[in-house]
Amino acid sequence: MRYRKLLGIALVALATAVGGPALAQSPDAELAAKEQAVQSATARPATWAVRAGEFRKWLAGATDAERKPLDAAARAGHVTDQIHTVDKELQRAASIYPAPSVFAMLGDQCLARWLSMDCRVPMNGALRDPDGTHILWQLQAGSSEEDGIGMGAMLWDASGHAEPRLIGWTFEGVWMETPRYSPEHQLLWVSGRRAGTGNGNADMLFQRRGGKWVEIELESWRDDLDRRLPKGYGAWHGVEYDLTSLAAATELWKDGDPNCCAGGGRADLRFEIAGTSLKLKDLSVQLGGPDKAWKDY
Repeated sequence: MRYRKLLGIALVALATAVGGPALAQSPDAELAAKEQAVQSATARPATWAVRAGEFRKWLAGATDAERKPLDAAARAGHVTDQIHTVDKELQRAASIYPAPSVFAMLGDQCLARWLSMDCRVPMNGALRDPDGTHILWQLQAGSSEEDGIGMGAMLWDASGHAEPRLIGWTFEGVWMETPRYSPEHQLLWVSGRRAGTGNGNADMLFQRRGGKWVEIELESWRDDLDRRLPKGYGAWHGVEYDLTSLAAATELWKDGDPNCCAGGGRADLRFEIAGTSLKLKDLSVQLGGPDKAWKDY
């Protein structure tokens, strides 16, 4: 069963990536091994592949307080911090209970151990569509030793007459919403928000292809947004997705704005899916306030 297979992958990955011979590796080699392990163990391999690339891109250009290239010790420290970040996702994957019954999926017991402190199930249920899609889902709320207060979401495919199969999960949010499904694009997603003043996105998105659910990452498009926005403007917080129409909206901040208060206007974004990534297609911006004209970038 896929539950046991997935849990087995997570446990093997965690054992090989966290302990034993990995401790003797250089930080760079250890990180590379764990990045491969996490892409096998997680439900979001596309997201973690993008994060691996983004970290290396950032590290290659990182400088110290004097704007000089990082020395070896500082660089190794950042790599070690990234290893810890990857370790957390391996531990989240290993925390999932194997092969729960439909009764358990719709019950009041948390089906993962990550939010182990005071974990409860505020909502769960079934999502059905006339096209035959049948999704079971569970939201979890509690706390973890690593992240503090948080929320998680788990999804299973119960379409047809086969045993429900685990689609994916996330435990990175502090607020998660009920899942939604778009039959037009065969998309299944959960909206969420992260902790912190940036109110960042904790959404996860899957697309059904040939009967299988494929994760679509929602992070790399932001690099394109930064390139296309006028100089001095940025989208500093999470965006409001409407993935039914492959769109999103966000406020804009000007350089010098306080983090709390965006003074740069708004942007409407349109996306397309390319491979396993959401890509920014169209960008329309209203700089300065609601009385200003919209312009495409």
